[in-house]
Amino acid sequence: MSARDNAKETPAAADEIIWPTPVADLRSLTREELEGLEAALEKPVDRKHLKHWVSTSISNTVKLASRPSARQARDGLKKLASEGRKWLDQVDSDPIKALLEQKVLQEHKGRPDALLEHRTKIKELRGTMAEFCELADCTAVEVGRLIKRGGQRSTSPALIGFLQNMIGIAKWNKVPPSTPQRDMYSKKPPAFFIFVEEALATARDVIESSYIPGDQKRRALKSLRYASRDALIRILERKRGLIRNYHDSLRGLIEDNSRPRHR
Repeated sequence: MSARDNAKETPAAADEIIWPTPVADLRSLTREELEGLEAALEKPVDRKHLKHWVSTSISNTVKLASRPSARQARDGLKKLASEGRKWLDQVDSDPIKALLEQKVLQEHKGRPDALLEHRTKIKELRGTMAEFCELADCTAVEVGRLIKRGGQRSTSPALIGFLQNMIGIAKWNKVPPSTPQRDMYSKKPPAFFIFVEEALATARDVIESSYIPGDQKRRALKSLRYASRDALIRILERKRGLIRNYHDSLRGLIEDNSRPRHR
């Protein structure tokens, strides 16, 4: 569950929420980093709540970045299905079948029931493998639909998850998730946007200075990149919905889902 969703329900203290095990050797947020995040929000916050959510978001970023991309997953599944069918062809080839059956008869002193049992097991194995290859192929097709066409770069799932959690933190603290108007860059951005940029910078610092494997570190840092400030604004606006749909409550800002969410 993201911070954004949890803010609507039970954004409780860390000891009341069960989370996946944090990434090993990922360092804790410093007092200075927490103070910087609080200053960006421009209002006093629950430091324990803030530390928990930001730390969890950074940990989840590292985990998500370690997963294969949609293209890598699709290609891997296709290769798996192909190799599985090659194995089936080998098992079905006459020389292999004859050698295996001869070996079974030798070990069981020519007993025909042993040979029958062997053939039954091979048949069951072939059926299972054929089903597995079909499943891998179907999954590859589904995953392939997630790949952007025409060379477009898709937004990293790790970045999306991180930003959704930052939206949740802002909502819990009653800070509207406002973004700068694209024609007003010369003015000071809204507190929420400053907080997001500060949180992203903090996340990069934490990942960069933590004792985690180099490849994992590189992938995590890469997953937090975005093309431009405009691109970041567009992602945030898609994920937050319309500001006019928000209203105040005892649990922070709540989005009215009865109104249209998209522009």
